[in-house]
Amino acid sequence: MRDLARRMDERMEAAPYATEHELMRVRAAVAVHTGALSVPVDRVSGDDDGGEGRRARDRERAKARQLLLQIREDCGGKLELREDREMLAELGSDEEEDDDEDEDEGGEGSGEGQGLVMYSSLPMR
Repeated sequence: MRDLARRMDERMEAAPYATEHELMRVRAAVAVHTGALSVPVDRVSGDDDGGEGRRARDRERAKARQLLLQIREDCGGKLELREDREMLAELGSDEEEDDDEDEDEGGEGSGEGQGLVMYSSLPMR
């Protein structure tokens, strides 16, 4: 998945692909999948702090959010597809990410399985 993401990023740097919304949607989905796969199973069950896997998931989620926000901006402030709106809502905002990190520091398994929830709710075409 990381290799696919890297190759997509390389292709999407130049026109005409840089502004193609369908490719941006696919790249956002790849980012969410990659992030979900980055979190070790032990993290999902609460036996581990997540470490590098959680940071990788957060980076991928930020990439997906950035792409969807770009699509929304290009479309005059509104996402046309219901799936895009749902994915963006599940990804949350930067402020919500900060809140999640604060909760995780307190323990009690907050945010557990978040990556897996995203993985199972991706729109498939």
